[in-house]
Amino acid sequence: MTRTLAFGLLALALLAPFAAAQVPTVSRIDVTPTGGAPNGIAHGPTVSADGNFVVFASRATDLVATTQPVAGGWNLFRRNVRTGVTEQVNLDNTGAGMPLPDGTAPLAPVTHAISGNGRHVVFTSLGAHPTLGDPNPQTDVYLRDLGSGTTELISAGFAGPVQSSAAQQPTVSDDGRYVAFLGIGNEFAHLQAGLTALARHAYVRDRVAGATFLVSRSTPVWSNSDQVRDVQISGDGSRVGFLTFHGTTGSGTYLHVYEAATKTTRDLAQVAPANPFAELPTFSMSRTGSKIALGTTYDGLVPGDQDGTADVFLLDLTTGLLEQVNTTTQGATVLASCSRPSLSPDGRYVTFESLSAELPAGPPPAHYQVYVKDLLTGLTTLGSHNFGGEAGALATGLGYAKTPSPRALSDLGGALVFQSDFENIASPATPGQMGIFHNDRSSDGPQLTVDHLVVGATAKVVVTGAQPGGAVLLAISVTGQGPYSTTWGPADVSPPLHTQHMPVDAFGTMTLDLPIVPALVGLPIYVQGLDTFALALTSSYYGVVQ
Repeated sequence: MTRTLAFGLLALALLAPFAAAQVPTVSRIDVTPTGGAPNGIAHGPTVSADGNFVVFASRATDLVATTQPVAGGWNLFRRNVRTGVTEQVNLDNTGAGMPLPDGTAPLAPVTHAISGNGRHVVFTSLGAHPTLGDPNPQTDVYLRDLGSGTTELISAGFAGPVQSSAAQQPTVSDDGRYVAFLGIGNEFAHLQAGLTALARHAYVRDRVAGATFLVSRSTPVWSNSDQVRDVQISGDGSRVGFLTFHGTTGSGTYLHVYEAATKTTRDLAQVAPANPFAELPTFSMSRTGSKIALGTTYDGLVPGDQDGTADVFLLDLTTGLLEQVNTTTQGATVLASCSRPSLSPDGRYVTFESLSAELPAGPPPAHYQVYVKDLLTGLTTLGSHNFGGEAGALATGLGYAKTPSPRALSDLGGALVFQSDFENIASPATPGQMGIFHNDRSSDGPQLTVDHLVVGATAKVVVTGAQPGGAVLLAISVTGQGPYSTTWGPADVSPPLHTQHMPVDAFGTMTLDLPIVPALVGLPIYVQGLDTFALALTSSYYGVVQ
């Protein structure tokens, strides 16, 4: 059903609560079987493509009925968000625990990853595991199939058991077939001429073919001071991204992409200075690898960026466009440091961390927060909030929300996972102790879109997936993006709100026509609705009248 309404005549009102309803969930993941507080810290959450499974490391011994002990105290767990079931992952085929690297070490990387389908988890383990074909005491990479309950060695030798080489930092394709990892040594695959076994290289293991191949190729000069510093594989396995530091030439750190289809490597850009002690860039790839989110302190990647602080960029390999994306909703560059981006598999949303008074958490006193950027609409929202939309906080001291994994978002940004020591996100609270949180940002029901927001045209606001025959309470703001606390969770609009009840047709669609008059040019518009029958917020929209 369609209604036409002049924008300037919308009545001024506030969203009023109707009744208790199914609401979006912000929940703690690292909890005991009874939902209690864990007896240890946690680190490195990563999420499946559908947002249903979260993998993390923890020193807690009470997350499952019986935790298999390991040296160092760190274990790996997978949580099924829908069922609330947690299971230990770092187990060999006898059910014994496998030791993990220390997650609290300075600048400790995340040494585990989950496949897009949530079934496979890859991780780094310390020491020898002879029953899995690993006789050497070095770090190695393994895959746990949680469907079959089996574990296999990924960093296997091409000519027999690995004797002295080491592997770490694995990532895995959506179906679990391909695993990319970093390796030192010459036993995983043949090294081409010019490569040294003492440097760190990037490899991919094809589990179906049972073969490992090298993806980092030599530049004109390669020595022990040239190292691959990070590696990631796209969800479909078609591309492998990696960072190399070239100490020999003193030229800094570069981003490369290996194309599996052509078996060629694209040298994309320098992304960090020659200083080996400079902050290590981080990156995250979309499912196809065609989009890459990059976090770096390196200046000059885009015109005008000379602030010396960390920024976040999006590289589109299809178009060749590189743009800075750590911006406010209105498009202003955030002056504070923004780092560690995570890109949703579909490539639409990106997260980053920042301590900034320019972003939705508001002015000081501030803490390090996680933000989510909609790359389609430009809307930048707070991710590390509680159900009421309040920013994460500690009563005393500086608090942190972090996304150390390159896969902290599910498809369409529906689920965000982060670690934090905040005390107000979700119960049980453990102030000052890092826990794992899951923010269900999905809008499984109504979806809202706005088209033709142009002076002289008629903008069309459409809601689909609403309760057939019901109504939508539509809210439009020109003052801000919220978050505004409602009974149904935080809304991405700020009072005062222009609201209108609109009927929904038999197919679950609501349509509103808005004539756009010249006086509105340049005005920011924030729109969101409430399905008053299903009692669910719609997705939100941001745009500027052109």
